[in-house]
Amino acid sequence: MMRQYRKVLLSSGISIVSLVILETALRLCGFPHGTFAPFFPHGPGLYPENASMLMTWGPVPYVVRSNSLGLRGEEISSRKPPGATRVVTVGDSVTDGFFVDNEDTWQYRLSGLLKGRLAQPIEIINCASGGGSVDRELGLLEEFGLPLQPDVVILTFSANDIAEILGKREEDLLTRIGAAPDSGLARMQRLLLTRTALGEAMYGAYLLARSSSYRHGRKMVGRSRDERYLIAGGNEFQNNAEISVRRFARTDGLVLGGVFDPRTKLAIDVYGRLLARFVSQCRKNGVRPVLVYFPAYSQIYLDGASLLINVTLRDMCLSEGVDFLDLTPGFREKGAGRVLHLAPLDFHLNPEGNRVFAELVAEGLFPLLVSGRQ
Repeated sequence: MMRQYRKVLLSSGISIVSLVILETALRLCGFPHGTFAPFFPHGPGLYPENASMLMTWGPVPYVVRSNSLGLRGEEISSRKPPGATRVVTVGDSVTDGFFVDNEDTWQYRLSGLLKGRLAQPIEIINCASGGGSVDRELGLLEEFGLPLQPDVVILTFSANDIAEILGKREEDLLTRIGAAPDSGLARMQRLLLTRTALGEAMYGAYLLARSSSYRHGRKMVGRSRDERYLIAGGNEFQNNAEISVRRFARTDGLVLGGVFDPRTKLAIDVYGRLLARFVSQCRKNGVRPVLVYFPAYSQIYLDGASLLINVTLRDMCLSEGVDFLDLTPGFREKGAGRVLHLAPLDFHLNPEGNRVFAELVAEGLFPLLVSGRQ
């Protein structure tokens, strides 16, 4: 028994010493670089405050710059300036602005478009965070959006929003509402991926082995803006649409067919009830809510793609008296022959796609802002 105990101790000691040697060696090589640190902000914001962060974890490297509130974008006051109009945007990765620099996000473009048309000052504030669905976005609204005293809140819907809440009860989703739950698992992930050289290096190696997007993004570090977004096969729209249908069959595909299965229908009903809560919170604070539908890639480029989810959301908004902007027709028109996404590596928007998004939102939002001032 004692001999086995000593063997276990010796084996454990050798393992610990080996890990210490590896950690030391990697630190001498410059690790950790902070590659994954932006996902674990310390403080009250969605990002570390007053930071400029090179994001290299995806198909295209990009820079996120945050303000003193820990939000992505230019510096703003926590209180709305007198006479100004504030628009807060809430959503997932498309609204957060994954894979484009600040100046190429649709919020930045939208601000420029509206400043040229409105007499009063206007601020477009990014309170989005990648991942999650309407439950997460309700938390973002309450924690970050409403304290900024907005006049309008834009909530974006992406096709994977229903998959995020599939099989979950409304009451369970409500109990986990919050902008950044700090569970024991999250704290452990933060420690391993941001504080240890070995954790960062091992996770980076895993991504290099498993993700073509990550490999492409690492190769693009230091390249010019044009080079970063020149992706082979980007103009093969039919092929890319078919790729997207296969790749996202279990997520986006739940709502992109001509009929919803029973589980999806239940999830859509839950989304509708949480949307009603979102709308109620806005109206209690004198804020006008707007739901913006961001079309899936296949809805833009595949002939005969179903628009059932679009109609369902439109009817949902009608019943709640909420303004609904469906960007599908605009993307179909403006997307003809134009590369607006990172396909086939990824199906987020590139800078040109964000420009189109901003143009379409400006067309729909401008009349609402003008009427709100009358």
